[in-house]
Amino acid sequence: MLFGALGVLGGSLSLGAAAYASQSSAVPGTVRDRLHLGGVFANGRSPFLDGVGRRAHLLACRAGDARSCTNVGRIFDEGWGVPRDIEMANRFYGHACRAGDGFGCFYLGISYEVGDGLSPDPEAACALHVHACDLHEEYGCYRAGVCNDLGLAGKPDPKKADAFYRLACEGGSPSACTAMGSRLARQDPMDAAAYFRRACTDGHTGGCDGLRRLYAR
Repeated sequence: MLFGALGVLGGSLSLGAAAYASQSSAVPGTVRDRLHLGGVFANGRSPFLDGVGRRAHLLACRAGDARSCTNVGRIFDEGWGVPRDIEMANRFYGHACRAGDGFGCFYLGISYEVGDGLSPDPEAACALHVHACDLHEEYGCYRAGVCNDLGLAGKPDPKKADAFYRLACEGGSPSACTAMGSRLARQDPMDAAAYFRRACTDGHTGGCDGLRRLYAR
């Protein structure tokens, strides 16, 4: 069962954390409290209570918070304090995606894209990335751009690729800004430079390299 993971997520508590968890206030009753608790531990402010934080994310997921379901998926995906279990991670990603979290759709799309715990399925991957973009997740928009740029799930569609890259770049994805700059480099160098500059400013080395290549012409 999906929420049978509760014991696993809390099972690696340190002695001090286990004692804390026995207190009635250790895992508060409201979704907001659970999210706050999980965030405190995830941010490392109380690292010795990380098991309680993982448990808090799972309880918040069970209470209906879709982003917490994605966070639990990430815990299993990365093996943060638990044995890595990509099958469990993908189940949580799917649950989060169905509940409306774009990150969950994106990560499930990546699993389909690379065949991690699932049979590779580019068409399913690209559909999930498009759905993630519809849910305003810029990483999904970027991967949807790649899908259309490279024709991963059909014929390449440059117009759709441009649209997704622009959305992703505006949403904060420097990789998408670099991709858009590369697409514009020949036909509109000034526009390309603006995209490369934005990517470079955000720390993407591909954007800096693209900008240098433009200036070297």
